[in-house]
Amino acid sequence: MKPLRVRHHEIAVGLIGLLLALSAITASGRTERHGISSVAASEEYYAAAFGDRTIRIWDSITQEIIHTILDPTEVGPKDERVFSVRDLAFSPGGEWLAASFSGGNMLPGFVRIFDTTAGNMVAELSAWSASGDIAWSPDGTQLAARAVSGAGSRFRPHLMVWNIPSGEAVLDQLGGEPSILNISWSPDGSQVATADESYLYLSDAVTWTRELSTEFSGATDVTDIAWSPDGSQIAGVDARSTVYIVDVSTGQTVRILAGTSSNEYIRKFAWSEGNRIAVTGTGQILIWDAITGNLLSIVQVPSVMDIAWFPDGRLLYGGSGTLTEPEIVTIDTPPPARAVLFSTVQNGNRDIYAMRPDGSDVQRVLAHAGEEWMPEWSPDGTRISFVADWSGNWDIYTMAADGSDIRQLTSTAAWDDYPDWSPDGTQLVFESNRDGDFDLYVMNADGSNVRQLTHNTALDRYAVWSPDGGRIAFVSDRDGNQELYVVNVDGTGLQRLTSHPAADRYPAWVPDGSGIIFFSDRDGPANVYRLNANLADVQLLIGNNGGFPENPVSWSPDGSQLIFASNRDSGDFEIWRADADGSGLVALTANTVDDHDPDWK
Repeated sequence: MKPLRVRHHEIAVGLIGLLLALSAITASGRTERHGISSVAASEEYYAAAFGDRTIRIWDSITQEIIHTILDPTEVGPKDERVFSVRDLAFSPGGEWLAASFSGGNMLPGFVRIFDTTAGNMVAELSAWSASGDIAWSPDGTQLAARAVSGAGSRFRPHLMVWNIPSGEAVLDQLGGEPSILNISWSPDGSQVATADESYLYLSDAVTWTRELSTEFSGATDVTDIAWSPDGSQIAGVDARSTVYIVDVSTGQTVRILAGTSSNEYIRKFAWSEGNRIAVTGTGQILIWDAITGNLLSIVQVPSVMDIAWFPDGRLLYGGSGTLTEPEIVTIDTPPPARAVLFSTVQNGNRDIYAMRPDGSDVQRVLAHAGEEWMPEWSPDGTRISFVADWSGNWDIYTMAADGSDIRQLTSTAAWDDYPDWSPDGTQLVFESNRDGDFDLYVMNADGSNVRQLTHNTALDRYAVWSPDGGRIAFVSDRDGNQELYVVNVDGTGLQRLTSHPAADRYPAWVPDGSGIIFFSDRDGPANVYRLNANLADVQLLIGNNGGFPENPVSWSPDGSQLIFASNRDSGDFEIWRADADGSGLVALTANTVDDHDPDWK
């Protein structure tokens, strides 16, 4: 049999043509396999289950079939609907393939494990009726399955777990939910996630006691779930192909990726090691960047029932109808976006520029006869706030990401400066001396509903919103020296965070809210420090930084790196990038003018 080869999805018509060609081959004499119900992928192999209960295993490199497991249920002439393959899953090392079989006509279901190399069955596990997901523990020593008992009003869900390869059952837990639809093991093996309708549950993988019960906020029926590679998030997809990402530490839905499909089918979902999310839709597969939330690609397909990522980033899918073999597509990696904004006087005037995170492809976003500075992306990346002197004093503006649609938000004779977006993008906090000294103010994203947040004769400046939207950190000299403070967004709960004879400036929250990064000259130059989770312990993060920059650090979308301005190696300020622990310093700009105000989308 001629193997299928990896294809790019750049032209949807080519892919559709390929599938039509496969249909033609089937019609000309190839055995129709009744469509594909499930697929699985590992580094060395991939597999597919067909409607006639055939399971096939391929070599992932040569794409040659190495095993065909025909009718493993051995039910003979009985109705073909008696058993069906519901799910496939390779063990973490790829040496075993597990398959769950659903029993019809009140027959019990089971899970079978096959030796991937030899193709023979090595274990059969009784599972009531194994009618849903199966999931391996990360170390490959246990297998979990969704099972059901009873029927109709007496329908009862079970979560079953076995030791592998002994097949010893270690858990048969009767679920309290209407139906446990999905199972996913955490990357570190400590927890198992299950989902039902719009609810998510986390259980300890040793004691099997429940540790979290929360909701995918806004979801309808969730039909598949998966953990992020680092285990900090869980995402579920509903029948509309919309993805809901939940922060495991808080149980809150932190991002929603809107689908494009009607609310009618069971959707499948997969999260790659490269932080890409693939979601099945109606005649399409949506590919999302899990970090930025950007839609990277839409792969048009006639039919898709299941998907799986290979470790190398290729995507495997299978569908119903006339699709007789699983298909592999390569998702092209777009170049990094110009996601870093900064201000510079490279052309004799202070303007706003953008570059890629590696410092390449520098382009001017906004050019004006006046000066602009402090650019900052809105949380959804569609607009940029900035400060300009176009009206004779500093005012706050916003513009579209491409520099168009400029809107002036403040228009006073005072100095309005340092705007920072609220996490939901509906408001901006800023500083202004409109009452005679610098205080903090909050306004809507369109400039309306301005309200004063702090009231005193000292200087309150450099405000930044906390990731949870509840607090604002800022700098004040109200106690005689520049120190860090936090205040609730309604102006209550003022708290002083630092107390040092030196100047502490430019706070920036750690993305998960566990600390604050700031600049201080407490050890000589204006170095970078971290105020840790208890908002008491201060540690030096980056030393030998030189003079004070003009703005705080900015974090990469995944929180693994930060960027900041520094004149550490020259008399002028350049944009630098470092790892979150302060290591791996790299200069992104290198010129003879000052570069300031970096902000990373």
